[in-house]
Amino acid sequence: MLGLITGTNLCSALRKADGYISHSPNFLCYSLGPELYWIREGKLVMPDSWAERIGKSGYRYENVDEIVKTIHDRGIVLVKQPDDYQSQYKRCFYYRIREDMQLDFDWIDTLSRKFQVRMLFTKCNPAAGDPSDSYDVEFIPCCCGKDEAVSLFGCQCRHYSH
Repeated sequence: MLGLITGTNLCSALRKADGYISHSPNFLCYSLGPELYWIREGKLVMPDSWAERIGKSGYRYENVDEIVKTIHDRGIVLVKQPDDYQSQYKRCFYYRIREDMQLDFDWIDTLSRKFQVRMLFTKCNPAAGDPSDSYDVEFIPCCCGKDEAVSLFGCQCRHYSH
């Protein structure tokens, strides 16, 4: 079994799989993990079990909206990233580095868990067009991520990084 698990959006993931999508890989997992699809005859098909997993997790766009509103009310600025970084199960923002960053991250993580949302912080990559003084803040279902996608396939997968 061969699959592509990536943090990137669907367009970029499809570019990476170009020329292979009709016969391989067997699955595609993008947007940091919540978007997981089998590839069947060149088409993306979300496994029923994955959709059920997300449904049972409690993840809702409305929950992320409430988290972002609460963050804003506390005086912490999150800037929504462009729409092509957003997906059905992932919301992305920029957080500008500030003195209270670690306290902010800890508080946002605790807040996110209350709303059954997984929050990820990653230092931005200016070479990819991100601001140099910021972190990516991404909200996904708590049951999803690249690690969860790999565990779904168990020992059948090998991890290769470049």
